[in-house]
Amino acid sequence: MPTAHGNTTSSVDGQGSVYTNATLQMLSGRDLIASVSSSHISAHLSSQPRTIYLGVDPTAPSLHLGNLVPIIALIWLVKAGHRGILLIGGATGSIGDPSGKSTERPDMDRGELHKNVQALKSQLDSLIRNLNAHFGGAASASSDNGGVQRTPLEEAAAAGTGAAAERAADEVIGGPSAQGNSTAPVAGSQALEEGAERSATGALDIQILNNQDFYEGIGILDFLRDIGRYVRIGEVLARDSVKTRLPPPHGTSTSPHAGLSYTEFSYQLLQAYDFYLLNARPDIGCSMQIGGSDQMGNISAGVELIRRKRFGSASNALQEADLDDTQAESPAAAASSSSSRRLPPAYGMTLPLLTTSSGAKLGKSAGNAIFLSRDLCSDYDFYQYLLRTTDEDVTKLLHCLTFLSSEEIAAAEGARGARQVLLADEVTRLFRGPEALASAKRMTNLLHVAFAACEGRGGLQETLDSHDGMRNELHLMARASESMTKADAKVLRLSKGNVLGQSLVDVLVLTGLADSKVQARRLLQGGAYLNNVPLTSDSAAAGVFTEKDVATFRDRPEEGIVLLRKGKRTAKVLLLV
Repeated sequence: MPTAHGNTTSSVDGQGSVYTNATLQMLSGRDLIASVSSSHISAHLSSQPRTIYLGVDPTAPSLHLGNLVPIIALIWLVKAGHRGILLIGGATGSIGDPSGKSTERPDMDRGELHKNVQALKSQLDSLIRNLNAHFGGAASASSDNGGVQRTPLEEAAAAGTGAAAERAADEVIGGPSAQGNSTAPVAGSQALEEGAERSATGALDIQILNNQDFYEGIGILDFLRDIGRYVRIGEVLARDSVKTRLPPPHGTSTSPHAGLSYTEFSYQLLQAYDFYLLNARPDIGCSMQIGGSDQMGNISAGVELIRRKRFGSASNALQEADLDDTQAESPAAAASSSSSRRLPPAYGMTLPLLTTSSGAKLGKSAGNAIFLSRDLCSDYDFYQYLLRTTDEDVTKLLHCLTFLSSEEIAAAEGARGARQVLLADEVTRLFRGPEALASAKRMTNLLHVAFAACEGRGGLQETLDSHDGMRNELHLMARASESMTKADAKVLRLSKGNVLGQSLVDVLVLTGLADSKVQARRLLQGGAYLNNVPLTSDSAAAGVFTEKDVATFRDRPEEGIVLLRKGKRTAKVLLLV
């Protein structure tokens, strides 16, 4: 397992900087670094344990597959001996990040935002619990769940918020820690000898926090006086999240609706304040933020705010002689030059936005997000999305979405599809747990092997009787499919009254297998199957769905299923209740 030390080799980033830190070398080799804010980042991570944070946007009640990439990078850094913070944007989520957006996000209801925050807290804690089990640790991530004993970091985070936290931060900036060349150290951390290794075993040291707590008791006038004065409008306007939304000459947007509300314009300042508070508090001492490639503008705003608050007024904050980022330095060189040069007190790193070889965003399937929540995406659909990864993409995703070594990935070369199976198995096990993986494999076998082999209602009934527990799993799939269009859903839960007694033509339209009755009638000329038995125009003219077509569950005989298929591949399971 890579550690934060061991500078025997180097790796070069896209900016020409040399990574002397082993973990950064490894992340770069796995294509998990898009850019860094300073070439001194290797020296910073190699000198002592650091606290690193990643923001989580609560615009949905669940993370999706693409959100895992920065989380995986954070976990690699934590496994190397650093501490991690997952910061849910309970406050900033009410505004909406303009980064990467061409129009303003719709206003989110406060109740919906609160539900999303609570759902993400639960999901992140479950995710860390799964990963701890995978890595052999015992504890889950710490959050403010009732009845759970707080960790020292959580106690510290809860000790002062809002105005009290602001006063504490100002005391730190004016105190002894401001005179050094690094951020206030993480509680309990000690500088290590160059080349020494720290343990990367045990429970992951990751804290889950909510930035809503940061703003309690802070008035807008106090905020503008104490924070706004350190922010320069020219720099804000120059960042892509703002520039791409404004028309010329101040921006690059050619849209007739170009423009940016003051609400979105202020988002950058609030995210910078999050970083500043986490950095300045001595009980946290966060000195690095990571995020997606569209976040470098927001991260840079935080880095600049910390520099200016740490080193004095805005006019004196960025003296080139003090903050020379043009040369990479080893930890030893950084130490020897500390008397003549101030190293940056805070750092940022972004990760690339992962896309498939076809240009599609990772985690999107036919317009549907591949969510981590089982309520929004079934274990089967999650697993199948990964299993369908192309040969061109699978090696990249194994490096970006798993903790397998390059040697383990290379060893997976074998039968066609072996790497896809490895990817689907590993990601499902890591982020949904071994039970979810077992469920996905059972449903894959049932839907693609067992159901495909049966013929007629009798064959379907025999198959159903031989697979215990399928009713519950089909209901889970049906519930997750409710967020999809009928055309994309594999399992549809329908009332018997809406199906039994209806014509085959009407049911083909109802289930999304046909767009219209005209198309349904064409299907019945050849290409439509009921319980794997071909349907014909003759059967359609007189045929309606009856109880005789339905295979029932032994433990709930009033419920049952029907198989409908269009062609060789497009099949639906109708769960009739």
